[in-house]
Amino acid sequence: MAFTDAQLNAAMAAALVADGVMTAAEQATLLADPTENTVRDGLTAAQLGNFNTYWATMTTWLTNNGGDITTITGTNVQGRTGGNPAGMALKSLYNDAFRDVRTAMPNPGFSQVKAVSAQLRFIANT
Repeated sequence: MAFTDAQLNAAMAAALVADGVMTAAEQATLLADPTENTVRDGLTAAQLGNFNTYWATMTTWLTNNGGDITTITGTNVQGRTGGNPAGMALKSLYNDAFRDVRTAMPNPGFSQVKAVSAQLRFIANT
């Protein structure tokens, strides 16, 4: 099975709400300006703390749809319909939302604000 950017986008948006990272109303507001400052000002620490649950949901979704969250980069998106992303903008979105978040998560300085902002930028721009 494969997925399109639109399907991934929809799954990410739905999971952020379902997993309690934000409400649908908050998501609509944050998508208009998905910067780290807006995320920091708009979400509570408890909501940001739900990011790991969201990441697990997306890990399962990608696995079930032919992807592998542990290897996604801007030039390697297993399971993506049409192959790997083309163009700097799309490659950058994939890197920010997946590779950068994945590599930062195990570190003590991991910023859930930055991670959520990257997810929202992906959703807003794909």
